[in-house]
Amino acid sequence: MTRPTTTDPALQAPGRVLAGFALSDEVTELLTGYLDDLVATLPALRLRRGFFGGAWRIGAHREGFGPDAQADAEAREHRPHVSRIDFELSVDGERERVDLTARTTIRGRDRRPERFATRVDETGRTALSEWIESQLLDFVDRYTTDRHIGNRHTTDRPKNA
Repeated sequence: MTRPTTTDPALQAPGRVLAGFALSDEVTELLTGYLDDLVATLPALRLRRGFFGGAWRIGAHREGFGPDAQADAEAREHRPHVSRIDFELSVDGERERVDLTARTTIRGRDRRPERFATRVDETGRTALSEWIESQLLDFVDRYTTDRHIGNRHTTDRPKNA
């Protein structure tokens, strides 16, 4: 009987899995902190997390009809008021790498997904935090601007805004 060596893939797999869980927990904790602040700022949103479409997602959602949608009879009858920002998370614990995709919907209109990938070292953590913050600020800007321009369903900011 041969004894397994430390280069044996079977012995390395648990370490890779644990490193992936640790990295996932770190990034999830970072996202949760930012999303908690978002929900405190926009209390109509609710935190949501889970496994959707083959990826771990954490985000904030508002579903249903809002008072601002009541002015638009067609929207009230045919289209629910949905706004969300989701972050899809993929980690590679062995390489200490994280890939995030931000998916947003503003008042029923999906926007183009934004992607970010980095190695999670000190520089990468800073870049990751800045990217998450920029995605959330953009979401808030578009969410509040759309509400103030009469609930027109647009994917771009109004000119001269």
